[in-house]
Amino acid sequence: RGLDSARGVAIAAPAGLVGVLARMSRALGLPEEARRRFFAKMHSRTGVAPEALDIDLVANGLAQRVLVVHDRDDRIIPFADAERIARA
Repeated sequence: RGLDSARGVAIAAPAGLVGVLARMSRALGLPEEARRRFFAKMHSRTGVAPEALDIDLVANGLAQRVLVVHDRDDRIIPFADAERIARA
């Protein structure tokens, strides 16, 4: 989205916004209709669909090196997200 950098660092970063919003929805106990409205509200507030902020889409075409740092026991953002970031 226009940031020009030679390198990057991802510290306990999520691999996508959908996962963050889904985990938050589950933690809040939102029913399916409320979850859909929550996703739609985030889309309208940011102007970007949550699905568009996924590492597999964002990293497409980027060549910068990234240092990925993540605690394997992170209870908020799964370690699998760090693995996805590293692969991307």
